[in-house]
Amino acid sequence: MNEVRRFFDALGEGGLITWFSVPIIGIIIGLVVYYLLKSALRFMMRRMRMPEEAGSVAYRILRWTVGLITVLLVLQLVGVPIGSVWTMISALLAMIAIGFVAVWSILSNTSSSVLIHVLDPFEKGDEIEIIEATGGSGLSGKVVDINVMYTVLHTTDEDGQRYVVHVPNNIFFQKVVKKKVRA
Repeated sequence: MNEVRRFFDALGEGGLITWFSVPIIGIIIGLVVYYLLKSALRFMMRRMRMPEEAGSVAYRILRWTVGLITVLLVLQLVGVPIGSVWTMISALLAMIAIGFVAVWSILSNTSSSVLIHVLDPFEKGDEIEIIEATGGSGLSGKVVDINVMYTVLHTTDEDGQRYVVHVPNNIFFQKVVKKKVRA
């Protein structure tokens, strides 16, 4: 990066390029790189016969990525130390990733609740059993409530002891659910 700075400084001493034009040249180079990469991406998507919707997402990601890199490189060319900027961006991305992981469970259960109400695989009062992946018998009971985060079952063990069990709604889309047919 120092070589690029020295090159522009040398051009500026001769009067060919002023300090103000260095960022403009950096932006122009960023735009050229963006349009070259966009053309290459368009060619690859046509060749792979990908849908137009996937292209719009890919173009948006490409635009933001090249734009961010261009801004950071221009800032460095004009002398702004970007080491702290990279640290801030890394910390921000880490916080966003942690937030997505934390919210995933809530979103998964909420969307599963909506699907349970729309698709109606079972309803209050039904006797259901959640089958384990190994095929063995799993949890069974009577559905007494379906809310946003979980479904409440009343179940009884071998000794006749009754329990209230709260099953996260996303479990019903990850395992096989057997419903007793009403007569």
